[in-house]
Amino acid sequence: MNLASVTLNIGVNPGGTYQALEASGAYTSAPYKINWDQLDGASPMLEALSAGSINIAYGTGGTSF
Repeated sequence: MNLASVTLNIGVNPGGTYQALEASGAYTSAPYKINWDQLDGASPMLEALSAGSINIAYGTGGTSF
C-alpha cells in the first residue's frame, strides 16, 4: 500500500515534546507525511478533533485523544 499521499494531522501544545521529535528527524522514514498543528490546550484540540481537522491530539495535559 502506497501511503505517500497520506497526511497524519497531529494537534499539539506549543513548546511541547513534539519539537524534540521533529528536530531529531525520527519520523522522517514514515511512509506518510506528518503535519503538526499547534493548538493551545485541550479545548481547541477537542474542537479540532470534532471538526476533523486533526487526526490525533497529543500533549493535552496528561491524556492524548
